[in-house]
Amino acid sequence: MSDTTINIIFMLIGVFTYCGVHFEWDFFFNSRKAKRLVNIFGIKTTKIIYIIIAVALFSIGLLNMLGIIDIPLKLGRRH
Repeated sequence: MSDTTINIIFMLIGVFTYCGVHFEWDFFFNSRKAKRLVNIFGIKTTKIIYIIIAVALFSIGLLNMLGIIDIPLKLGRRH
């Protein structure tokens, strides 16, 4: 898998996470981990946490793709 593909996957996961928060998908907030966060922090804070995660994932993918940051995303065996 190339670095570009991995960066695009990071960006897509970020977009998916943001859409899950924005559109308030039932399966997104009814998951076990999300329910736990909602019980601890409340729905508003949980949404903010997920938005921060979404923006971070998207930004890492984009900035690494543009060469602004360099994160070694190589997967597989090391020789």
